[in-house]
Amino acid sequence: MATTLGVFINLPRYNAADFSTNNAQYSLSQDTFRYEDHLQSLIRLLEGVGAGAVDAQIKTILQTRGTASIVNASVIVNITNNTTLAAADVLTIGGKALTARASGAVANEFNKGADANATAVAIAAAINLTTNQYNGVYAVAGTGLVTIFANVPGAIGNLISVSRSEAAGGSWNVAGGASAFMSGGTGPDGIPVSYQAGA
Repeated sequence: MATTLGVFINLPRYNAADFSTNNAQYSLSQDTFRYEDHLQSLIRLLEGVGAGAVDAQIKTILQTRGTASIVNASVIVNITNNTTLAAADVLTIGGKALTARASGAVANEFNKGADANATAVAIAAAINLTTNQYNGVYAVAGTGLVTIFANVPGAIGNLISVSRSEAAGGSWNVAGGASAFMSGGTGPDGIPVSYQAGA
C-alpha cells in the first residue's frame, strides 16, 4: 500500500525570515492559505537548520492510505449575547488569556464588535495576529462563533484547553459550557527530532 509522508515543524523561537507568521507549529498538510509562499518558507527553514542558524523540531509521520486520517483538534466559541459581553471578559486558550475591550485593544486583547459576527471576527483576528501569544492554534470566524484549531494535526491537539470568564452569564460559551478541551484530533503525532542553532 502507498504511504504519505507528513512533516510537522515546531519552532521554539520565531525566525521572521523563515515564516510569515510566528505561530510555534506548522504543518505541510494544513491550510496553506495561512502561509505566504509556504513551500519556499519550508526550504528556507531547512536551509537554516542545515546551517545551524535555526532552532527547530521536526516530526515526520508515515501514514498508510486507508488508515485513519490525520485531523486537527478544534473547539467552537459561541457569542450568544454580544450585548452583555463586557470589557475584561476573558477567553483563555491553552493557558493564555485573550481579553475583551470596548475599544483600544492592545496585545492579547480584542475589541468587542457591534454584533456577534463582528466580535467573532475580532476574536479570530486577535488569535491569528502574529505579535500575540497564541502559539499552536489558529482561528476561523463564523456566524456568531469562532472555531479554534490546533495547528498540528493529531490527537495531541485534544490536550489544548479553552475556557471563558464573563461578568454577565450567557454572553459566550466554549462548546456550550464554561470550558472544554479541543476534540476531534485523530492520527499519530509523530516522533520529533530536534536541531539546535549553532550545533
